[in-house]
Amino acid sequence: MVSARRMLLAAGLMVGSFTWGCGGGDPPADSPSAYTTGTTTGGTTSATTAGGGSTGLSTSGSSGTTAGTTGTTGTRSVGFVRIANLSPNLPPFDFCVGIPGGTNFTGPIIHQVTGTTNLLAFGTVTNYFPVPEGTFEIRVVAGSGTSCADAKGNLKFSRTATVKAGEYATLALEGFTTGVPLVSLQMYGDDTATPIGMSALRFIHAAPDFPSSTNTTVDVGLGPSTSVKPIFNNVRFTQIALPDSVIDGNGYAVTSPLNDATLTLRPADSTTNRLTVSGLRLSPNELYTAFAVIQPPNGIAFLLCIDGKQLASPTTPKAGCKIER
Repeated sequence: MVSARRMLLAAGLMVGSFTWGCGGGDPPADSPSAYTTGTTTGGTTSATTAGGGSTGLSTSGSSGTTAGTTGTTGTRSVGFVRIANLSPNLPPFDFCVGIPGGTNFTGPIIHQVTGTTNLLAFGTVTNYFPVPEGTFEIRVVAGSGTSCADAKGNLKFSRTATVKAGEYATLALEGFTTGVPLVSLQMYGDDTATPIGMSALRFIHAAPDFPSSTNTTVDVGLGPSTSVKPIFNNVRFTQIALPDSVIDGNGYAVTSPLNDATLTLRPADSTTNRLTVSGLRLSPNELYTAFAVIQPPNGIAFLLCIDGKQLASPTTPKAGCKIER
């Protein structure tokens, strides 16, 4: 459960009233925010077009938990979301949150809470911040600005999303800013706990054109260095692994804690690993997401993040995720 201390800390970033906002309004159809930004990602449905619609969020799982806790700020129940920049050529950005179709938005949030333009560069993920339960709009805005306005050159992407009280979710920008696959804002439901004493790992394929532009299907292995076994199979770009007897609806597989884990990535039609990372630690009672990303100029890598905790505060708006190669 989220502690009372964490809830009080998070209240400083609460975006429930949207009274700090900047002038906004609906994104026009010909703006960059009119990109289609929805897919079905394993157990998480995120089907919208940017600037309109709503999305459901699945957070059930076989890991023996119900995702999240119920927190309140004032009289409103909240969920928690984090934002990830996983696009290899998207410049650093900031983001705003507001009521869909409204004119007032909270943000740009990173600038507001830090007073700087130390924004979301590639490979950066925010800590979770609270949003009122229900449907909200996320606006990705220029990193050099201090406005949430729907203006040419400022508004980069926009989408609506829905979160229930106590649910946690990740919103990730994935793809290229030009060409195919075009960058889109994907949503994934996050688990928040594991069976006592166990670890849990999820894989999200966020590396465009890997292993090739015509085949983006990959397999991921996990285990001690002497006995790595396939754990996530046939995962396509923007997707999580499909649920089965081991993997839950949000893509997590429960595993024994590992002090010296090895994680591998290879094309699904190959037996040759294209990426092998050793020396990883999966601690008891922790959940992790391993994103496959294209790290300029070095190529394929994992971005490893801890999930389901780390609430944002004015001093720690960003998560301690780490690139592993």
